Amino acid sequence: MKLIRMILRWALLTFSVFSCSAGAQTTTLSLEDYFAESWTTRDGLPHNSINSISQSQEGYLWLATWEGVARYNGRTFRLFDRSLETGMFDSGIRGLWVDKDNTVFMAGARGTLTCWQNNIWKSFPLAPAMVNFAMRDSSGRLWVAMEGMGVAYLDEQNQSYIPVITDGAYRLIEFKGKVWMATESGLYAAEVTHDHVFTATKYHDGNSLNNKPVYALAVQGDDLLIGGRRGALRYRNTHFEPLHPLLEQVVVSTLMVDENNDVWVGTINRGVGRLHKNQLEWLGVAQGLPHNRVLSMLQDHEKSIWVGTSGGLYRLREAPFVNYDVLDGLASDYIRSVLAHSSGSVYLAGSKGVSVFQDKLVYPLNLGYSKPVSALSMIEGPGGEILIGTYTRGIISYSKNMPTQQYLSSDDGLPANEIRSMVYDDKGRLWIGTSSGIAIYDKGDVERIGIADGLPGDFIMALAKDSFGGVWIGTGRGAAVWRDGQLKTVSFSNLENAEYAFGFYEQSGKAMWITTDRGLVRYRYDDSSTEIIGKNAGLPVEKMFAVQADNLGDFWLTTNRGILRIDIDEANLFADGETSSVPFDLFDEGDGMKSSQANGGSTLLRLAL
Repeated sequence: MKLIRMILRWALLTFSVFSCSAGAQTTTLSLEDYFAESWTTRDGLPHNSINSISQSQEGYLWLATWEGVARYNGRTFRLFDRSLETGMFDSGIRGLWVDKDNTVFMAGARGTLTCWQNNIWKSFPLAPAMVNFAMRDSSGRLWVAMEGMGVAYLDEQNQSYIPVITDGAYRLIEFKGKVWMATESGLYAAEVTHDHVFTATKYHDGNSLNNKPVYALAVQGDDLLIGGRRGALRYRNTHFEPLHPLLEQVVVSTLMVDENNDVWVGTINRGVGRLHKNQLEWLGVAQGLPHNRVLSMLQDHEKSIWVGTSGGLYRLREAPFVNYDVLDGLASDYIRSVLAHSSGSVYLAGSKGVSVFQDKLVYPLNLGYSKPVSALSMIEGPGGEILIGTYTRGIISYSKNMPTQQYLSSDDGLPANEIRSMVYDDKGRLWIGTSSGIAIYDKGDVERIGIADGLPGDFIMALAKDSFGGVWIGTGRGAAVWRDGQLKTVSFSNLENAEYAFGFYEQSGKAMWITTDRGLVRYRYDDSSTEIIGKNAGLPVEKMFAVQADNLGDFWLTTNRGILRIDIDEANLFADGETSSVPFDLFDEGDGMKSSQANGGSTLLRLAL
């Protein structure tokens, strides 16, 4: 199924692009395109240094801090610290590890080693020193990496630790039948056996690993990745090689390989680097990371990237929305309308002019005025020119090969210069919605329609053409349709006292859907019946501004509280009285939007790209 991009426009902060795909994600986002969130002690963390991150099968995120372990359920943090229940001898926890049986091991200060499984806690004998990390190998043996005291395994029968090496150790990993050890003096490995005899071998490359501290280990396919005081290395086929030239002098504190086989590099003072197809991209405090000292990283079950720093917890995820603002080239952040041009470009009208979106790049148009033009609406003219409805200048015409020209204004007979909507009818006449009624422009002539002609209100919010040659008019006092030279009022005040008609969408010549201040109204053509879908259908918001359908059978609705998505069939079933509610999805800031407040009275656009 082809990729669909929903291009929407918001009332306040930004121009956003919604992307969804029926298949797996096939592209890797730039780090700046991820949606980022952060948490600190203000949000419930017991401490801002996140020493280790892990996730159990239930979906809980476990965070090791100097003041205990915080378990995050997606909403709140629950703290576990030194107590009889947990068996922790000290609340300072350095390392977390989850085994195949969903046991969460927690290791830390004063030799603390305890575990959690199915709400049952178990503690182990105290290790001789602070435990930086603990894990079980494939034979079931429990290993500990200790600060200043080396690596040992637990003889569980005798409840004692058997030393393997004495160099202070930071991290352990099992790889190709060996337990690899990141230590203060380099890299070691010991064969995993079923007896109690281990011989550890020291590995070095003659340079970076020669008695230099190693802090991080990770596995990428058939390779072992090593990070430490002298950068990052790859161990492949008994040989060491630099992971990337730009990492050779960087102090690497932690490593992670994500599901796309990209390598994430945590550093002591440079933040996070991501290595994708040998291209290294950086994320630091300047880009929103809480602190440049990175202590831990994890990719969770939902593919989010979690980064533990000395200044708090940080999450990156591929949110459905990608935002564009003035820093990306928009003329203004307040976007009121969008226009899909026949050239393939998308034009964006805002409070400080018009911008162009093409090939993921945005740049402002030079309209030739000394002061920014406040644009409200747009339409493509018959010659490819763009007619721009403005707040105070009426309609101006823009073409790439010609200077901007005044097209129509109140001097030419328009009821007002505030142009909210425009549409061409079947005769090629331009219908213009203003703040003081309708104007119909035809070959130099202007015909005006107002309250005296039967319009329910003269402040025009939206215009739309239907399949039968009619023109629908949305006002601040209801809707009307012009057909065969006659104006017919469409009343829906009996539906939850709805009044404002913000937008229209026609469904296959069967019905016109109208967004109102009380919900989504269906006007059925065959019997002129009206039904409303709002809070009476269980939707969380009733004021809806614009409506558009995608090719998957869903309606998308802009609101002040985010973007609603509802199934069109479900909406019809409710309107027919066959169901008591309508399922919905609500997208807001938590899904990547910079603001949940969306615009209305103009255009919602869907593009298949």
